[in-house]
Formats: sequence, structure tokens, C-alpha cells
Amino acid sequence: MPVTVYYATSRASTGDSDPARAYADTLRPPGELAWGTALVGDARLGRLETGPIQRLDMAQQPGIPLDHAEALLAEGGDLLIFLHGFANSFPDAITRAAFNAQWLASARAGGRTLSVLAFCWPSQGEVVDPGDVVLGALAAPLTLVLACSGKTISPLCNAYQDDRAMAKGSGAALHSFLDRIRPLLAEMRAAGRRVVLLAHSMGTLVLAKGIEAMQATALPQEKLFDEILLAASDADWSEGVGAAPSWLLALPRIGQRVSVYHSSADQILRLSATITGRQRIGRSGPFGLPDAALYPAASWRFVDCHALTDMQPHHSLDSCHQYYRRLPVVRDDIAAILDGGAGGGVLALEDPPGTPSWPEPVPNISNGG
Repeated sequence: MPVTVYYATSRASTGDSDPARAYADTLRPPGELAWGTALVGDARLGRLETGPIQRLDMAQQPGIPLDHAEALLAEGGDLLIFLHGFANSFPDAITRAAFNAQWLASARAGGRTLSVLAFCWPSQGEVVDPGDVVLGALAAPLTLVLACSGKTISPLCNAYQDDRAMAKGSGAALHSFLDRIRPLLAEMRAAGRRVVLLAHSMGTLVLAKGIEAMQATALPQEKLFDEILLAASDADWSEGVGAAPSWLLALPRIGQRVSVYHSSADQILRLSATITGRQRIGRSGPFGLPDAALYPAASWRFVDCHALTDMQPHHSLDSCHQYYRRLPVVRDDIAAILDGGAGGGVLALEDPPGTPSWPEPVPNISNGG
């Protein structure tokens, strides 16, 4: 049956009623958010296909609408908060959120229901800007020469860099979002309902900047989430040279436990590491593993997915980066966490690895990082 996706977005509104054009790929003024709901048709889970947006209802008030909060409370289930990644248009982000809710619900025990609240930051929704294709082709010989020395300055990376800038600029909006939904989360958790944050890919960079914005004022005294899940994180694995990211270490302050899903087979993050000049958390885990003082087992799980085989349909280069929503074994692990379990199950928790062998720092390759 159709899924209702509640959403907040830092995208500027266009005034267009068409869901595909309702929001721009530019930021609203700092701290401002738009709210609404989207009715999304059934996903075809067996083919990993999202359903279409059937209706979009845009709220007018700046805070989370009272009727949205009341509806989420009345639904009686648990809550998934989703932060999307790179190259997701507004419709992409909404339909992916709906797919994730249905995908995870299909594996949950006991018939527990799951509502979904998406935070949509202004990705331009393109892997490559069409305007950069010709210039990228002309620059290909130089790009190839530089690639041999571990560098890339191809215009074909411009869309990625633009999204990266938008992700970094969305921290204040995410801070505002979390602050405004804090009473809702507290009420849900007090009623025994589980609240889980799932950030994928570049969505973890948005999360990083949001946590930094919170740290600049004060982190909440209470936990906001039962679990925080980072899947294929496209954020720097270290802070400077020889230090774990401070935003990452702050996550147990707002969540009971953090699970980091990573894979050295993730070729998208390998390319990201080349563009930014820094290793990514989603390929190796963060700097400092296996230091139990930094990452105590009661607060952290590190799940290595590199050996998993993807037998699902519609393979592309991006498939290795989307294992959290493509592979039933990863889905089942996340579903177990949603159900209040320790996780693990079929997907074994890795033994704490040694510090990744990627050199730190990677030679500066571009203006990223």
C-alpha cells in the first residue's frame, strides 16, 4: 500500500505544485525549513524499484506542523529518520525514503510498523552536470595523465563538488530540524517507540556539519535516538592528521548506539577519496580503530560489508555503494536493530580491525576535503 513520507527540507521552494519541480537545488536562508508530506506508491521490492510520488502536500508553517506530529504519534510505530546522499533530487530523496521504510518493514519481526521522516538537503540530483560533459571530454587526456599520479581535476567531478558544498552548507538547517523535532522524539521514546537515524553516503557529511553546529551551542542533554546508522559514509575518516573526527565521537551523546557499515569494495567512495584526497569512513571505518577507549563496544558497532555478494537485479557502478538497500543480509541486520536487538544475525559483526593502511594524509588532489 502507499507510504506517507513526512519531510523537512532546506531546499528553496519554487511555488510549483508539481512534486518534481516543487523545490529548487538551492538552500533556503540559514535555519529555515519547509515541511510537508508526500504520498508514495508501492515500491517493487523484488526489483528494487521505488514507487512514484502520488501527492505532495506542502505545509505553510516554519516549524514541524502540529498535525504532522500528531499523525506520527497516532501511527503508533517506530520512526526512521532518513538523510539521503549525493545526486538525489527532491523526488529521489522522497521515494528512496519510502522504499527504505517498506524494505525494512518487510524484514521486521512481530509486525512492528515504521513511519519515516526524511530530511532533504539540496542535492542537484545529477551524477554529472550535462553542461560539463563536453568540457570533460576535451579535458580527458589531461585527466588521464593526472589520474596516473593519483590526481583528478576533471570537470566531470563538478556535480559531486557542488553537492559536497551544499551538504557542508546544510549543517545549520539540520541543526534546526533536530532541534524542532526534539519534543516529538522525546515523546515517542518515552512511549517505548524506537527512533532510528539512517544517514547514507553524503548524508553523513550533512550530519557531520549538523553535529558541528550543535557543538557550537550545546549538545542536547538527552538522547535523541535509540540508534544511529551510518551507511557507506562519504565523510573524512580523520580530523586533520592522526585524530578521529570530533563530530563522529560526539554521536553517542545523542544516540544510544552507533553502527558504521563500511566496505573497501565501495568503488564510489574510492572515487570520492581520489577527488577529496582523504579516505572515507564508509570504506575503512574511522581513524583510531580498534581503540576501545575511542569506540567502546557498548556504544559502537563496525560492520564490514566488503565480502558480501550482490546478486540483486539492475547492477551498475553505484550498486556497491547501495548495499544497505540492495542486500537482504544488510537489511536484516538493520531490521534487527530497529526491533531493539543487538544486530548481527546473519551479518556477522567484524572483529575490530587495525588502523586502515590508507596513508594519512593522502596527497592533496583537489580543493575538496
